[in-house]
Amino acid sequence: MKKAAWGGMTFLSMAVGGYALAVAANLVPNDFLDKFETYRGWANLHFFGGAVALLVGPWQFRRSLRARYIGVHRTLGKLYLLGVVTGGIASLVLAPRATGGFPAGAGFGLLGLLWLTTATAAYRAIRRREICEHERWMMRNFALTCAAVTLRLYLPISQVLGYDFETAYTGIAWLCWVPNLIFVEWVLLPTLAPKRSLERPIRAVA
Repeated sequence: MKKAAWGGMTFLSMAVGGYALAVAANLVPNDFLDKFETYRGWANLHFFGGAVALLVGPWQFRRSLRARYIGVHRTLGKLYLLGVVTGGIASLVLAPRATGGFPAGAGFGLLGLLWLTTATAAYRAIRRREICEHERWMMRNFALTCAAVTLRLYLPISQVLGYDFETAYTGIAWLCWVPNLIFVEWVLLPTLAPKRSLERPIRAVA
């Protein structure tokens, strides 16, 4: 089941990441870039950074690969964080200009802020050699990275359901990432319980 879930996540991440990379390289047309003509450079950076994170991210969660090729894992981790920082900073510039006005801009802006914040927390944890804490923050961060995937799943569904684009886009600005983060927190609950118990004061043994 876990392998099937990882396979599905990897397939979608590769597909959306490859498309984003093609858009950033101006190999395929995209209406998103046309709306940000004045900020074309920032838009390209957002697509490029997001593409790198999507293409690299899934492979960082394969324990067998980490155990066998720890050097590759560390190198890809640095590349992933570079993609998140690049895409995240660009997203903060673009968010106030999103279709849908302030509600959509606030959704994408908070997404970008949390994307950068969780990446920073993951980096600090691994620098302190807190591996479990690092893994938790990376799971949260990749859930936010996958907002690019869920957004592209929700958009066609909203059109089939008959919602006009601007109304749908405003809702999806939040829907594309909030459920992702809630799901990861639910998955992490069992791993957080031991941590809380370890933080309780240790009583002396007679």
